[in-house]
Amino acid sequence: MASAIGGGGDRGAMMPESDVADFGAGASHIPHKVTEARRRGEVVKFVRHGDTKDWYWEMRDGAKILHG
Repeated sequence: MASAIGGGGDRGAMMPESDVADFGAGASHIPHKVTEARRRGEVVKFVRHGDTKDWYWEMRDGAKILHG
């Protein structure tokens, strides 16, 4: 699906592959800040420990965006 929407990869993609992977890993949504950072080519890590309310994305600067 990602390659059909954005040509594959993250940088500049309408739907970054990493966002698609996060959905596949159980994310119910992807915050806009996460998608925008990935489109710029930044690495954003989806951390899944414990309950879904405890999951978060770790941004390049160390900031965390909660999933739940």
